[in-house]
Amino acid sequence: MDISTGESLLYILIVSILSLLFVFLMIVSSKFNFSNIKEIGKMGEIFVTEINWKKYLKIALDYFIYLVFLLIITIISGITNTFISITALHSIFTSIYLIVYRMSTPLLIFVICFCIFNFFRDIFLNKKIISEGIAMIGRTK
Repeated sequence: MDISTGESLLYILIVSILSLLFVFLMIVSSKFNFSNIKEIGKMGEIFVTEINWKKYLKIALDYFIYLVFLLIITIISGITNTFISITALHSIFTSIYLIVYRMSTPLLIFVICFCIFNFFRDIFLNKKIISEGIAMIGRTK
């Protein structure tokens, strides 16, 4: 089955738009700070002074970026499967697709567990910050 000019332009447009979305989301994600706001005391103690709640948005955005990447790989794999007769190219994209697809569920479970753990830790730190004004989390070396 041969691909027509109109179909090829449509597929190139879809992959290009998704690739630009992928790059844009990567740039936006890099703007978010993942750590809480910290200060270093006189004796080398590390104190949390404020909880950064935007880190949960960063985690969700990073997983969404992963899903956009999965979508791009799915489309490319479908294109190589249907229209391109080079079997080596098809097997490469299919292998990448299978690896990325099979990692999506364990990654989602990890992200959810990571968010739950950090959420309860941040609630504990926030209670300490509200009561004492600051929460010590460690010492510098």
